[in-house]
Amino acid sequence: MPEPTTEDAGPLLILTPSGRDAVTAAELIGRAGITCRTVPDVAALRAAINDSTGAVLVADEALSRPDLAALAQTLAAQLPWSDLPFIVLTRGGVAGRTAVAELGLPEVLGNAVFLERPLNALSLVGAARSVLRARQRQRQLRAHLLGREADAAAARASEAHWRGLFERMHEGFALCELIHDASGQAVDYRYLELNPAFERLTGIRRAYALGRTAGEVLPGVEPPWLGVCARVVETGEPTRQLDHTARPRRWFELHAYRPEPGRFAVLVMDVTERRQTEERQILLTREVDHRAKNVLAVVQAALRLTPRDDPSAYAKAIEGRVAALARAHTLLAAEHWSGADLRALLRHELAAFMDGAVDGPRVALEGEDLMLPPTQAQPLAMALHELTTNAAKYGALSVPAGRLAIRWQLEQGHRLRLRWVESGGPLIAAPPQRNGFGSRVLTGTVRGQLHGSVSLDWTPSGLVCDMEVPLTRETISAD
Repeated sequence: MPEPTTEDAGPLLILTPSGRDAVTAAELIGRAGITCRTVPDVAALRAAINDSTGAVLVADEALSRPDLAALAQTLAAQLPWSDLPFIVLTRGGVAGRTAVAELGLPEVLGNAVFLERPLNALSLVGAARSVLRARQRQRQLRAHLLGREADAAAARASEAHWRGLFERMHEGFALCELIHDASGQAVDYRYLELNPAFERLTGIRRAYALGRTAGEVLPGVEPPWLGVCARVVETGEPTRQLDHTARPRRWFELHAYRPEPGRFAVLVMDVTERRQTEERQILLTREVDHRAKNVLAVVQAALRLTPRDDPSAYAKAIEGRVAALARAHTLLAAEHWSGADLRALLRHELAAFMDGAVDGPRVALEGEDLMLPPTQAQPLAMALHELTTNAAKYGALSVPAGRLAIRWQLEQGHRLRLRWVESGGPLIAAPPQRNGFGSRVLTGTVRGQLHGSVSLDWTPSGLVCDMEVPLTRETISAD
């Protein structure tokens, strides 16, 4: 702080029993450039005292016990930084010293300088300058303390702000101190700071772990990430790595760095969803490659087996079968190749016949919500297309009065049983004498690709087809 001066220290209040004495003192001190103000009595003095007052010059005979008691109350009400200085002019000799002692002026006034009269002008001005410099020092100290208090308040606010962010952040954070053995080998670390997200992500209880070592928190288990974090502390190079837990299966991304010597900080982020997405993308790429090869194989088989003596019929048959595969592919893509809904597959295939009858829907679908695995959705779509094509050409869907009912259920948790029942179509006098291409595709698809069974019963009222297909464990049932 700079050396204090009497400038801006505040006025010097003067109280003497004789008006002439007060005027004389004010003139002497005023010539030295010090602002003065005279007051007539103790009541006026008390009223004039405030934070801007520089000091008080008073004669001992101007003070009495009642006045001192009131003045003591005024001085006691000062702010903590303030200790108003007094210059007390005492009478000379034993009488003056006796008066000071009897009134207890040092105790009442506290910060007081006693000058015995008679005194010269130099002594009075010197004393005035001294007490005013002391008063200015008090004000400088007050400004310094206020600044420190403001800095401390700002620091507390900043700490509260960052502590709030620390407590609310979604990423786990840990500040740890590395522990070495006698040979200098890193053997453990101590938890110094943990946020709630770290507890939520790792399962390590924050209240218990703080101040303890990883060995104490997880007895019998090697401290997690010890080797990695020890290298970070030793080299100062930050690192990032993936880690996972088996139960529950979670993936974490760790960012470790050295904030200060001997310590490391770890930021823990749960990247399970991102990791699963990446794994799904890899599997999806493989699955798409596998599915594409399978589709091409089915298309090649359809091209090879479809009769070619009628080019128009040949083209129409191929288009229908490829369209069935495309519809299944669209449903699989909509579900990110996690499966295809059986009901949606049927509705897409039979869209032309779902509505339009005057006396009710021509097609009735009945069964539980069921997701077909990707490996079985397309072959089943091909089989259903063959049944739909046959019904539209020769069966119940070839006439307006015809009806189709499809019922399915999941048995034993993994076997799909589906029944296709046609009625109201052209009368069937007898079963076909030979199996057409559609029947061969149907049978070959269900038995060959789906490893199931299929039976065709050509009743007079219409075809009844029963299929039973074992589904993989990936099958999802709404129940």
